[in-house]
Amino acid sequence: MHNIALIKEKIGAANFMEAIKALKSLTQDSSLFDEVIHIESRFNTNERTNRQGTLSAAEYNLECNKISKALLDVCSELEKGQKQVSKVLSGSFNQTPPTGYCIRTRKEIPFDLEKPFCKEAYEVWAQYEDKNYPENYCHFSGEPSHGKTKFAFPILKKNWDKAKKVHGF
Repeated sequence: MHNIALIKEKIGAANFMEAIKALKSLTQDSSLFDEVIHIESRFNTNERTNRQGTLSAAEYNLECNKISKALLDVCSELEKGQKQVSKVLSGSFNQTPPTGYCIRTRKEIPFDLEKPFCKEAYEVWAQYEDKNYPENYCHFSGEPSHGKTKFAFPILKKNWDKAKKVHGF
């Protein structure tokens, strides 16, 4: 967790490039790597448009705040993963039902391919029952899916084999 604390300090000091570089090395073998790459792209675009003078100071600061929040969200996900690994290694990990994520809200829910929505999101989805409507998150990892998940396929393609292995389906 020490590395994550240092990264958070860099984010707080608006040293985004160093934070992104550190997060890329910490996430290169995880599902969060694509999210860090997406944030890096947003950062580079923001910096480029700021240098070109096409952004107002307010627009630039707003985008910096969004980038900061996105980086802190990645740090939180990494911390959550480290805590679970620590519980498993210490033997204090109690056997709870596998956790999944609502594909619309990212709320933690029981992992169930037939029920990838939290109650509130399901109630809205049930009005239309469009199994191919693009959703926001991966049911397995909780990472943003940018419309690549849906009720019919709630797990990102890149996570499918890992989800099969973890959940035994």
